[in-house]
Amino acid sequence: MTRRVVVFALAALLLAACGSISNAQKAAAWIQQSSFTSSKATLLKDATNASSALSNVRLSTNSLHTVCGVLLVDVEAANSALPTPDQQASSLLSKAYNAMGDGANTCYKAGTSTALRSRAKAYLQLGATNLALGAVRLRVAEGKSP
Repeated sequence: MTRRVVVFALAALLLAACGSISNAQKAAAWIQQSSFTSSKATLLKDATNASSALSNVRLSTNSLHTVCGVLLVDVEAANSALPTPDQQASSLLSKAYNAMGDGANTCYKAGTSTALRSRAKAYLQLGATNLALGAVRLRVAEGKSP
């Protein structure tokens, strides 16, 4: 009887090992399935466009709303892919998306306010920084060098 239990336990352990994937494989799969690389590029381009729009005091409020709205839609799409298989990367990306979302919302409200335009740009910079840190962490989780 004891022998059967040991054989069964070993078989179960062997079977479980066959079906498991590494954390690096999980991170690589998430990166691909979430389209993280293209999402990151889109967000950085959107943030750059919004920052330029915020710097242009002659830009109409409607044009500013459009640029900020595009950024917000893309941030929400990227945020919907969270969490990643790596908690540290998830935390950094969540901070990035929250800051970019705050930047987009502040940008939308900024109108001609110099203070709000500056605050929106600061949020966007913080978001871009955390996005870069999150991308580095994902590379590490994937087993690649930063």
